Amino acid sequence: MIEKMQGPRHAVSSVPAGHRYYRLVIVEVRKMLDYRAARWVSVATVAYASVAVAIALALALLTSKVPDSPQVSAQMVVNAGMSGLRALLPVLVILSATAEWSQRLGIHTFALEPRRARVFLGKVCATGVVASAAGVGVSGLAYVSTVLFAWALNIKTSLHLDPLILLGGIGILVAWCWIALGIGVLTLNTPFALIVFYLLPTLVSTIAFVPSERVANLAGWVDFNRVVAPILEGGWSSLSPSRMLVSSCIWILVPLGLGMLLLRRREIE
Repeated sequence: MIEKMQGPRHAVSSVPAGHRYYRLVIVEVRKMLDYRAARWVSVATVAYASVAVAIALALALLTSKVPDSPQVSAQMVVNAGMSGLRALLPVLVILSATAEWSQRLGIHTFALEPRRARVFLGKVCATGVVASAAGVGVSGLAYVSTVLFAWALNIKTSLHLDPLILLGGIGILVAWCWIALGIGVLTLNTPFALIVFYLLPTLVSTIAFVPSERVANLAGWVDFNRVVAPILEGGWSSLSPSRMLVSSCIWILVPLGLGMLLLRRREIE
């Protein structure tokens, strides 16, 4: 009797888990995008990034008429679009993290997948997928806009893109979205999470300008904006791996780890 009961259990547990996890990531991506607030935030994010690209092209048009002005660069326009994306895309991630509890989606999620750690890891992967896809899309939009701009106005333009800067910009976008996810899961309150996400890095960057050698040295390890700045400038040789590791642990790994612990212990009402 015991052997007969153990047979079906073994058959059920032998189902490959990779496919289920792949579906879990797809579900988390849909949960992140498929509701009214997320759609409005997505439209606002794309619009903001497009405005940033348009402003960069307008400035390029003005400077092209000045003698001995620097050449219009597609890299500059792409960087402008990515900066607009980094400004608003984390809002979408925070909404997806806090909506799990504010809109009682967790009841349905954890009923279908009771292993909360897998749900959280699926949300982390989904955040990376959405951020990477958005970065690639906006970069392509900015590059095509630059090509059309140069062709229509007959302006001499540099269409070269540094792949390291492009990949670094997408990686930084993913990192900021993971930071937003960690803050959202820790707070589980949309307004408070938005305030913390936008205020805390600004405070750290502001404190870095205090005229103190100790503060400046500490900011070089803690200020995530300062640590990743060489990546956006193409100066990978000046990037400090140790500082990058410490800053990533402070801003990404610690919030995500604490958020997963709280998620596993939190009671569903």
